[in-house]
Amino acid sequence: MKFRNVLITLGLFSFILGSASASGVGFDASALDVFEAEEAYVDFVLDGDTLLIILDDVEGALPATMTSDFLPLEEDSVDETLLDNRDAMALYVGLPVSEDPFSVTVRVEGNHAEVAEAVLARLAALGITCNECFIGGPIASYNLTSDVGSWSFSMYENAAETVLHIRATY
Repeated sequence: MKFRNVLITLGLFSFILGSASASGVGFDASALDVFEAEEAYVDFVLDGDTLLIILDDVEGALPATMTSDFLPLEEDSVDETLLDNRDAMALYVGLPVSEDPFSVTVRVEGNHAEVAEAVLARLAALGITCNECFIGGPIASYNLTSDVGSWSFSMYENAAETVLHIRATY
């Protein structure tokens, strides 16, 4: 009985430590005015231990944009409260964004080589170290680490777009 209690205690302690050191990913489009913007600029931001892909009205560190036939939205077309939903950018605005609790995927427009170079430079500017996993393949995949967390990241060219995918690692 005591051995079982010790195992349970150790298991809970490991879970708490693991949860405390877990880093996250997210998507934030709060800086994008979908009723005014004709395109969305994409960037990365580190918010605590969460690596965010953000959409904005103005260009940030990346030469990457997202466009949609629906932008700008007409004022009466969508109830603004619906845009707070995490799937709203894809559902109502038509922007290629996919998010779940552990990962974010976006498809961006722009020269693939320039976007890839700018993404790695931006991550380095945020204090994130990028270690390429499989050099030379069609999908560039990286283990990302910083003082506050770690993530898995991949990017690849798909027709005229670059697909960016970040995943939280625990």
